[in-house]
Amino acid sequence: MLFLSRLVTRFFQRTPLWKQLLIVSILSTLICTKTVISHYTNIRRHRAAAGVPVSFLRTVRRSLIASYTSLFDFVSTFQLIVTDPQVVLRVLQYQYQSIQGLERDVSYEKFQFGRGLGGGHRSRQCLDILDNHLACGGKEQDASVVILFVHGGAWGFGDKNIYTSMLLDLQRELELRFNEKRIIVAACNYRLYPMADMLVMVEDVAAAVRLLHYRYGCQISLVGHSAGSHLAISLLCYESMCHEQNAKLSLQSLIKGYILQSGVYDIGLHYAHETSRGVQEYSPMKPAALGMKRFSHVSPVNHVKPVGSPQLPPSSEEKSDEDVEDTSSIPIRLLHSDEDLVVPSAQSKEMLNCLQSAGYKNVKLTHLQGGHDLPVMCFLDPHFGGEKVEGAVRGMMKKRERDARRTKEQLISAIEDVYEGG
Repeated sequence: MLFLSRLVTRFFQRTPLWKQLLIVSILSTLICTKTVISHYTNIRRHRAAAGVPVSFLRTVRRSLIASYTSLFDFVSTFQLIVTDPQVVLRVLQYQYQSIQGLERDVSYEKFQFGRGLGGGHRSRQCLDILDNHLACGGKEQDASVVILFVHGGAWGFGDKNIYTSMLLDLQRELELRFNEKRIIVAACNYRLYPMADMLVMVEDVAAAVRLLHYRYGCQISLVGHSAGSHLAISLLCYESMCHEQNAKLSLQSLIKGYILQSGVYDIGLHYAHETSRGVQEYSPMKPAALGMKRFSHVSPVNHVKPVGSPQLPPSSEEKSDEDVEDTSSIPIRLLHSDEDLVVPSAQSKEMLNCLQSAGYKNVKLTHLQGGHDLPVMCFLDPHFGGEKVEGAVRGMMKKRERDARRTKEQLISAIEDVYEGG
């Protein structure tokens, strides 16, 4: 590394400026070209797999937009480094630090079915599992609480490694609530656009649930944020949305409950909101849904069937009454802030009405305070852990800190409610 650093330094010292600019321009062009070609290949592959018509010019356009949004994500990360370096340092610290009880990058590929098969990308088809019970000297016992966190990111961004500190804080809080119980907290990656479309992402999350159930033999509670909430609740109507007809793959018996924060449940409604903000062409949502014509199909609000009715689409074989699972009492907790400008709270209100109309009896909507990112930032930002906030922003931060503390408490209470009051 030292040799490489000296080599680069010597190059910049001895090479004229015009040559430096030329070489940097050539390298940037090659990297951008490679990115566009990679995106083009992925988009053609997953659209063809979904049976959606593939247009050369439209695919090239989508590839260029995907490359631009990747650059925008990089710039946003750099901006976060400048504006809030403590959050970034904390994320990096936990990402590369050896943590007792944390098993990283556990693959769930062998638990995938349907369109989840093929087109693999191992860094995206895995999850981190935190189990401090045995690591801290606890006696061997069955897991009592298993939480799977599904991150957000507009179906095109995000990574489980960002949320390692959240897993640690979440498990610490749950250990205070559930005395002498073994608690497993996990966070999963899933393939993102342009590597996959929304239904493949749903298949990935389903595979992560199957893996955790296979390992620990108990039901899994799903905690989602933003796009992650969309993918999590899609498992409630998995058979209808993914056209999965194999009764052996039923997911409802594996799931304890849903805790959904700031989620998107009506893609068409959210596209109208993105259009009002002028970001509809840069957001990965529309191409990840495989176009506007499929907005209805990938919206969970359109797949929630009345309790007791088969979830399979009309074209498939009907299940017998014995095969239909009663999901009316499954706990579903919706958490959303009226101050959310990224995903309006109308999404959760519509989902609440949809679930109640379908006969789900154990559904609650909790109103949060603060913005869209607060449900996760309250775990990531060290300011929200009780440390003193100094400087000119103290007044503004005090309100955000109060909102963050309350948001964290509401999330923990929702999880506790699923297990004890659900």
